[in-house]
Amino acid sequence: MARGLGARALATVTFLLVTGAGFVLLLGSPAAPEPAKPQPQPTVGLDGLLEVRLSDGSVVTTHGQDPPIEGKAQADCLLGLICIDPSPSPSPTPTPTPGPTNVQCVADGGYRFVAVMAHRGSVPSAADTEARSAIASAQSFLDSEAAEHGGEVRMRFACRNGAVDVRHVNISGANDTFGGVVSKLKEAGLNRSTEKYVVFAKSDRGGGQASINGDSSNSLSNRNNVGPDWAVVYDSDLANLDWRWASMLHEIGHNLGAVQNDSPDSSGGWHCDGSLSQDVMCYNDGGSNWDSNHSCGTPERRHFDSCHNDFFHPAPSGGYLATHWNLASCHVAGRWFELGRCAR
Repeated sequence: MARGLGARALATVTFLLVTGAGFVLLLGSPAAPEPAKPQPQPTVGLDGLLEVRLSDGSVVTTHGQDPPIEGKAQADCLLGLICIDPSPSPSPTPTPTPGPTNVQCVADGGYRFVAVMAHRGSVPSAADTEARSAIASAQSFLDSEAAEHGGEVRMRFACRNGAVDVRHVNISGANDTFGGVVSKLKEAGLNRSTEKYVVFAKSDRGGGQASINGDSSNSLSNRNNVGPDWAVVYDSDLANLDWRWASMLHEIGHNLGAVQNDSPDSSGGWHCDGSLSQDVMCYNDGGSNWDSNHSCGTPERRHFDSCHNDFFHPAPSGGYLATHWNLASCHVAGRWFELGRCAR
């Protein structure tokens, strides 16, 4: 009889009861699932970015993990991360007020962002609403930035019934690393060249991480102008995501190529000089060019390129952004942003 049982079945047998009528098998719980395979350690490429090898053998590049950048999470710095002043939210920058879906909805097949809930077996009922609220807050922030330039900026998202569509992917069994999460997302088919994935991942890591390419060329074929890319925001509470809009926009900025290390105000570590109270993409990342005294932009609020000369300006009059990669260029318009005016 034992020969009729496969090895998998034998792994679940608790004990055997012998009676006059024969044998009765009492089966216990199934064997525990195999633990996740160790994630290969990233290697450093020629441009200084980390090369992360995924489960399918492909490689994605990232500068590493960002610490939490919202005031509520600033005290949650993790060992090995550069921590930011654990004070309340940067003052006097107000948190945008989320409103109705104000992004540009884009049909399947078009260039767009796709919102993803990467869970580990269960999803709180409020999670999708919270993710949409974070996206709306980021869009509200970009609206304010666009007004300063006299234009319009709208993120292009996949939608369903007029609202941002939030895809659900179970990442149970994945290593709690960027490579582990992205590997699971790719296995689920989230790897289109016309899509960049905005991911809220169940994790205690805090902060976020994103793929980025070292390419500052002013070209439609810039490697940051195509997918797939992944902007991951880690959070242990998927039912409380609306305040994570700044981390989300920071990682989206990386997906789009901000901030290149040859830009005028580069920190040398894929961010800009300055503080988070000035710019969503600026903080002391320990980069070789970091300048603690650097400051520009209007002080009453946070910006998306506070100096208007590093990664975003729809009408540069010259300088770096006239000849280098610009997130407000016509190359990006119609792909990731809808722009009322764009740099040519």
